[in-house]
Amino acid sequence: MRAKQNPEAIQLDFGYLEEAQRKWLCQHSRILAFETNDPKRHKQIMAFFIARFPDAEVYLYNRWKGLTRWNQAQADFLAVTHGASGSYDALIANAVEQQYRDLVEALRYLDERLRRTQTVAILEDLEFAREDFKEPLLDALRDWAHDHVLIAHNSVVVLISADLSKVVDELTLDRIVLVRPPLSTETERREIVAKLAQTLQIEIDPITRELLVRETCGLSLHQLECVLRESWVETRGFSRDLVKKYKAEEINHAGFLELEEPRFGFEAIGGYQFVKDLIRTRVVRVLREPERAARFGLSPVRGILFFGPPGTGKTLFARALAKELGIPFVNLRLEALFAAELGASGKLFARAISLAEQMAPCVLFIDEIDRFGRRYEARDSAGEETRRVFNQVLSWLGDKDRRSILVGTTNTPEQLDSAFIRPGRMDCLIPILYPDPEGRRQILEIHLGLKGPATKPPALRLSPQELEALLLDLVRETEGMSGAELEELVRRAKARAFASNRDAILPEDFYHVLGTFRINKEERVSLQMRYLSWWESQSDVPVDYELLSALIPELPSPFSGQVAHT
Repeated sequence: MRAKQNPEAIQLDFGYLEEAQRKWLCQHSRILAFETNDPKRHKQIMAFFIARFPDAEVYLYNRWKGLTRWNQAQADFLAVTHGASGSYDALIANAVEQQYRDLVEALRYLDERLRRTQTVAILEDLEFAREDFKEPLLDALRDWAHDHVLIAHNSVVVLISADLSKVVDELTLDRIVLVRPPLSTETERREIVAKLAQTLQIEIDPITRELLVRETCGLSLHQLECVLRESWVETRGFSRDLVKKYKAEEINHAGFLELEEPRFGFEAIGGYQFVKDLIRTRVVRVLREPERAARFGLSPVRGILFFGPPGTGKTLFARALAKELGIPFVNLRLEALFAAELGASGKLFARAISLAEQMAPCVLFIDEIDRFGRRYEARDSAGEETRRVFNQVLSWLGDKDRRSILVGTTNTPEQLDSAFIRPGRMDCLIPILYPDPEGRRQILEIHLGLKGPATKPPALRLSPQELEALLLDLVRETEGMSGAELEELVRRAKARAFASNRDAILPEDFYHVLGTFRINKEERVSLQMRYLSWWESQSDVPVDYELLSALIPELPSPFSGQVAHT
């Protein structure tokens, strides 16, 4: 289909460029550095400086094209001849060395122009095969940053890179103006959705357009156009479900974040009614009714810690919370952060937080958060890196402008630093313990397909009376089991029935499988006591032991029940 008009003719946000120019005019530095990997931002930045400096010489240098100069008549950058580049064969044989020599010659040429007349020097995507190749560039940047001759000629140097840490060192970074353009603003996304719909001849109503604008936050301009075009290729329209799917693929491609659209809310979790009610009241309703909450002086919860034994459903609660709130679930993959090369973890965490905040409101989920929330001694370089990340987390958690809701889980809450879990950072400390009798029954019913959002004909051929007797028996025999163990119990019973060439599960399948589990009930009671004791030690609110005893009667007094501290 032929486009009716150029989709590039989009009104983009220039606020960050205006701010960068203000810094430059106030003599902060002659060098403006923009950290972005969005090709549309690259074009926007270059167009901005070409337009703002109509009488200046504008040069662009990147590793592939070398040094080029803007030609107004041809509206393009044309090659500039400088130095001796050698023969083509020599260039191929010594590509790395040639690249180094080309850079040095280009920097010398630019230095001469910057000092002679008003010049804009744009350096794009400069990453080097060898660390020592940076030295000429760093020397030039440090010299240009506050040079009085460049100031006199009103010359400016513009750096554009996806990761400036790979181009400049800390010393040089202190001498330049660092700008991180937004991935995309709401106004830009609205403009792109409307313009592309017009270009592709798609009819889109205002409500759908606004939903797409909201649901595509966290995508760059280039990514946004790509996912919209992918949807168009498949459906000849903008399918919201496909756009969400392609958005998740784009976000997940980074490797340290996983974006999910949770399918089920609290209805998919058996038991834990007290926890559900508390979260709905303290978290969900406050966010859904901000004006009413403000009248009572209630601020939205921005940090929740689920703690308790393994397999009790802490991660399930985090996903269900995102569904209840109707916001994205973003999983921060710690293994990707800490598996990175030394010194990169902090940078990756900063990128992850920046991306999550641009997708906010969202649930930012961190499993085994004690890896972040534990203070380490910096005995070596790895310990120093972990300490820096810990301080980054503390700073971010205390940021009053933070919009994402951090939800963390841990099996070892006692290892968390007290500074990490204080109010204002973690507003809710919620134990998720072993399910009580009613909870066990509901969990069994869900996994048997008898209730919940994914109900299906159960693989049981029992009368209602026989089914009730079986459930009561299983609830009694599974005391102390976690939700994950109850799920495994049902799975093994199904597998045994399948292996026996039967079409249905029999009660004997459950009784046989129960004999394969080894549960030390006394140890589990003791473990729950430990969690509740730690919870009480963090609480400034008197514990209602009568309420707790009523919630989980199987636990001995004084600690009985699924409790939560806010």
